[in-house]
Amino acid sequence: MKNYIRPVLTLLCVALAAVAYFAFSNIFVALIFAACGVMLWAFFGEKYDASVEITKKVDPRELKEYRRQHPGASITDAIRATQP
Repeated sequence: MKNYIRPVLTLLCVALAAVAYFAFSNIFVALIFAACGVMLWAFFGEKYDASVEITKKVDPRELKEYRRQHPGASITDAIRATQP
């Protein structure tokens, strides 16, 4: 559930901006909500770094075992965890 908090808050701010602008014809409040949404997206967004430096040969059985023990872990997470 934690992974969805930031995108939901960002979309909520954008939706509130649209409502403030179209329903209430208040551009000032709409701009404030839109700015909050953009700041949430820009400063608190997820920072994905999918690159992994492989220092030794990866054993697929080791990766499968790690992913069984840690449900929800990606292959990249498993490679990072099993590397020295």
